[in-house]
Amino acid sequence: METQTRPPRVVMVVANRIDGDSRVQKAAQSMAEDGWDVHLVGFSVSGKEERHRRGGYTVHRCPLPELTEPPRLRDRVARLRFPLAYADADRALEVPHRVRAARIDLEADRLERSRARDDGLLRAARGVRRLGRRVEREWLERRAASTEKRVRFTEVEEGDLERLERRWWTALLGDRAWKRLDLNATRIELALRLKIIRLKPDLLHAHDVYPLGICARAAAHLRSRGRDVKLVYDAHEFRPGFDAQPPAQRIALTGYERRYLPHADAVVTVSEPLAELLRDTHGLDRLPAVVLNAPLRPDPDRPHPGDIRSSCGLDAAVPLAVYAGWASPERRLEEMIEAARLVPDLHLALVVSRHRNPYVQSLKALAESLGIGDRVHFRGYVDYADLPRFLETADIGVYPLQTGPVNHEVSLPNKYFEYSHARLPMVVSNVAAMSAEVRRLGSGEVYTSGDAEGLAAAVRRILADPAAYRRAYRDPAILSEYSWERQARHYTALYEELLGPAPARAAAPEPARDELRERAGAPADQPVVAVLDGGPGDEWTATAVRGLAGLTEVRTVVVCPDPARTAAFADAVVPTGPVGAFLSTAAAVVLPAPAREDTLPPQLPLALEAGVPVLLPATPATERYCERHRVGQTARADDPAAVTAAVKQLLADPDRVRHVRARARLGSATPWPRLDPGDAVRLGLGPVDGDGQLAALAKAVAWHFPDTGVEVVALRSRGVPGHPADETFTAAELGDPGHRERRAAQVLGYTHLLADWGGPVLGGRGDLLGDLPSLRSAGVRAALLLHGGGLRDPEGHAARHAHSVYRDLPEEVRERLLTTAAQARELARASGLPLFATAPDLLDDLPEAVWLPLTADVDRWHSDAPVMERARPVVLRAPSDLPAGDDVAAVLERLDAAGKIAYRPVEGLPPARVRDLVRGADLVVDRFGLGCYGPFAVAAMAAGRPVLADLHESAAARTGEEPPVVRAAAPALEAAVVALVEDPDRARELGAESRRFARRVHDGRAAAEALRPFLER
Repeated sequence: METQTRPPRVVMVVANRIDGDSRVQKAAQSMAEDGWDVHLVGFSVSGKEERHRRGGYTVHRCPLPELTEPPRLRDRVARLRFPLAYADADRALEVPHRVRAARIDLEADRLERSRARDDGLLRAARGVRRLGRRVEREWLERRAASTEKRVRFTEVEEGDLERLERRWWTALLGDRAWKRLDLNATRIELALRLKIIRLKPDLLHAHDVYPLGICARAAAHLRSRGRDVKLVYDAHEFRPGFDAQPPAQRIALTGYERRYLPHADAVVTVSEPLAELLRDTHGLDRLPAVVLNAPLRPDPDRPHPGDIRSSCGLDAAVPLAVYAGWASPERRLEEMIEAARLVPDLHLALVVSRHRNPYVQSLKALAESLGIGDRVHFRGYVDYADLPRFLETADIGVYPLQTGPVNHEVSLPNKYFEYSHARLPMVVSNVAAMSAEVRRLGSGEVYTSGDAEGLAAAVRRILADPAAYRRAYRDPAILSEYSWERQARHYTALYEELLGPAPARAAAPEPARDELRERAGAPADQPVVAVLDGGPGDEWTATAVRGLAGLTEVRTVVVCPDPARTAAFADAVVPTGPVGAFLSTAAAVVLPAPAREDTLPPQLPLALEAGVPVLLPATPATERYCERHRVGQTARADDPAAVTAAVKQLLADPDRVRHVRARARLGSATPWPRLDPGDAVRLGLGPVDGDGQLAALAKAVAWHFPDTGVEVVALRSRGVPGHPADETFTAAELGDPGHRERRAAQVLGYTHLLADWGGPVLGGRGDLLGDLPSLRSAGVRAALLLHGGGLRDPEGHAARHAHSVYRDLPEEVRERLLTTAAQARELARASGLPLFATAPDLLDDLPEAVWLPLTADVDRWHSDAPVMERARPVVLRAPSDLPAGDDVAAVLERLDAAGKIAYRPVEGLPPARVRDLVRGADLVVDRFGLGCYGPFAVAAMAAGRPVLADLHESAAARTGEEPPVVRAAAPALEAAVVALVEDPDRARELGAESRRFARRVHDGRAAAEALRPFLER
């Protein structure tokens, strides 16, 4: 047996092409994140063997061989019963042509002979010939008729012969009857077995029944050669109740499962009722573990998928019911269409693939025949990771699954969970497991399958009071348990039971709870209104508290992000995590007054992302925003009675926020509203975005100024993922006339443009100076956003900073940088445009520029992970291609080798992984040699991590206050790191102050205010 030098290898096996199977993809990714060496094996699409990495696991696809089906008993009987039939049925189609050809031949022969001498001998010959042709015609026609009968006979799929054949093979072979009744098992084993064995797994995870036998036989082979292999069987269906399969296949696979299930070391399935059925059917000693088909939590790094309501062109007032999933007769989608006819104004959206499928075509025809074709919308496939967000603007999710089949009765389909995460009230048929869950939670209505009028009545009940059904989703524990991240822990527990501890077990998400309600001491049925404190001098908070005091039907709690403020209020709490998550279970949130009357509170997107309606102090900006977007109410800042009345209105309409949340794309990689032609200010950003600042800046500006729309357009290298943007293009498109025309129309439709390069902005070639006349002619006000890099004067920087990255450069490099930097600064000055610099040291070279503070989404980076409590603190280094970066890495590697720290490089990792590392680190070392801190350090400060940086006095002075970073040049780096490691209390104090500093300086408000003079002109 080989020595284990790698993490235990898990080979997951599926009998499909992988891409459409969300459960196995999620399982593979989750177990890879726990540190297992995961390989996923399935079928090849191309017919060739394929291998590639996906996320943290390896995908292998193998071609499926073609095998000829053995003759059925019916085929053998047909040969005996129809001996005259052609072996090749297509030959029977030739018979009419051959008979016609013979007739033509006879006629031609007769006409030719008529011109010749006619004697008795010739007449006799012609008679014989005619007789032969008649015999031949009769023979051909009989063979054709026999062939036709044989074809009809063999087309019978189920009859006495099939039942006899199944009984024969079952009696003869028992559970091995699959070898004769279902060729697929053999084909799949031939395709996958060799790959499975060559991967030398420590654990085989068989997803569904075909892989079960294949994995059991492969495991036996490996064990015979001394390799200890564990087997997990993941039963996705109840085989004896799989009525959709042909009887022979159902019997074959039922026996197949019965034969090989005892070889499994552990069994997993998809619902509690199915687990009980498997235990009782197979006499299992242990109830199978249950891993629900729950969706992933929304990934904030994914682009927003849009929303179903906008996709259908419907406004918020139009009632919309949705179905998302497979379109097939057992789904009974025609009941939805028939019910829609009975509910005036109701629109249906069917999110299904394969629109040319005959069943889908029949649904379209039915809608047209009922006169509601304009109210039924068909939409295509949406990625499973995006589906809940895509659906959330619907009013109802419908799942009209047919009752009767066992698998329908015991399943909790993934669409049920996706509807839940979209927070949709549901109408479901009376299938046992799903209807019981809906009734338990009170999240919808149940109707009798097949009763379209009952379905329509259920829809009407929900539309009459949708908030009552959505209330179930206010309990965060529900959606937490319904998330894949929680469900995947059951896989981890099984793997650890079989293989030992996970090599790098990901932290299990804590069970979600209604912390706000717990801290407020409110009973489950009492609404909680949260008042978010705005700090000293915020008189609006005091007014809101007085106004809420008279509302005995609600519980009021003041949420103080600053612990020092709790003494100012009788009922005050300090959130223990991100403020947005803490507020998510409130019935309404009173937000602080904005700093200026023409701005919005910076906490507004937090409340909207949480789906909570808001109460704002009445200012021109807040009143205009609430009137336009219907996200809440406003009240006079000095009128407690107005607060009372406004909160009552909010509680009467708690659902108002969900449409705005979707259209503002909150919770995605682009969390700002799409630019609208009606926006008073339309700001374009781009197109380089080298450090990812444009997305953070777009969110800050869009949520700071009302009536301001923002659009980010970024240049990308083909195939290389970049930072979030509304649109992207490649360098190759710059010369394309179509791209130039589209890009010019886009940019000239802005009112303002903040360009972060000196190249062309209208889609062509050349530089920014060449585009300025067109911009000015169209009334577009432009400015330049400068990040550093090619603008710094190398000689000036080296003179000012003792450890400048520009010192000791080769002469040719120094000359080139001097020339290009001087040209870049000259272009900036020659443009005559306002200049904004994100790096404060750039003002040494361009004093006419305005400092635009780097921006971070501080709530997204928030972390409660402790600092400096590990025996070996985790230290990260900012990604850097500067020469000083190698020296920094060498120091950290040396400290890691000495056991003083655990150094974690972050180069090449996806953004989500980098964010997780930063939020869990003990110390972050920023880039060296520039004399200022960068975006990585700002993110670390937002996460409450202490930061060590090469910070020059001039850059520090321009921030307006002393940044809470440990200053150290490269030669003193090792001593600075060791000092922090040995003084954990100081490190923790620095981390806490870093978070406060990031919120004061880098949360986007300061950057938005710096842009105010530019945007208001």
